[in-house]
Parts: sequence; C-alpha cells; structure tokens
Amino acid sequence: MALSLALIEEAQAFLHDRIRRTPLEYSASLSSELGVPVWLKLESLQHTGSFKIRGALFRLAKLTDIERASGIVTCSAGNHGKGIAYAARQLGIQATIYVPTSVDSVKYEGMLALGAEVIKSEFPGYDETEAWAREEARRLNRPFISAFDDPYIMLAIA
Repeated sequence: MALSLALIEEAQAFLHDRIRRTPLEYSASLSSELGVPVWLKLESLQHTGSFKIRGALFRLAKLTDIERASGIVTCSAGNHGKGIAYAARQLGIQATIYVPTSVDSVKYEGMLALGAEVIKSEFPGYDETEAWAREEARRLNRPFISAFDDPYIMLAIA
C-alpha cells in the first residue's frame, strides 16, 4: 500500500473525535539555544502519554472482521504497546503485547491496566523480542502489528 494524501486525510478524519487535540508550545530556551524557532507538540497530554495512540487506533480500525475476531499480536518497549492496548480496548479487540525484559515497569503496568495481555520475553532487547512475537503471531494465526513498519501506523501523523 502506498502512502497518500487521501489516506492521511482519512486517518485525520477518523482520529478527529477519538484522540485529544494536543497543544503546541513555543520553547524560548530551545529557540535561543538553536537559533531557530522551536515548537513542542505536547503529546504527553494524549490519553496514553504519547503520539503512538494515533497509529494504533487507525491501524486497528483497518482490521477485517476476521482479524478483529482473532485478536492481534504486537511487540513494544512501551508507548506503542500502550497505544495498542488503549485502541484494542476501545474497539473490542484482544491484544497480546510481547515486551523485552528491559521494558519500563510503568509502561508495562500501563499496558496491563488498559486490558492487554502482556508477555515478557526472555530477551532484554527489542529485536529478539519482536522476532519471537512475529513467530507467535504466525503460530496463533493472528495479525502482527508493527510499531513502525506498517503503512497505517505511519499514516496517522495528524
């Protein structure tokens, strides 16, 4: 699937009433230090504390009925997992999130609190955990939702 302006606009329209419209704040100190105007997008005010909720909501909304019924698998070290857990709860989809042993405990607890099944791998690193999660998705015949290599995740930038 090719990224297009039409799909970006579709993502914007879909997300309009589903996420918080977070403010931009001018940073005088960073602007002064860098010599250019710097504006900060306060995505920390988003429902899950990061922008990752945008892609998660849009991607899960694009699942087929069969995929929704089977549930999804993903890998995350934190923010993507929280976004997926939130989106899955909103859309009534079972989410299993594989995390490395090095996952931040607050983000791990956040994924659990949002209703996801969260499974710690035996690996401290992301790459090994992702490879394991992809294999589990194949074994379970469930879609794997990449944190970064999925067109629908990339589209939800607005």
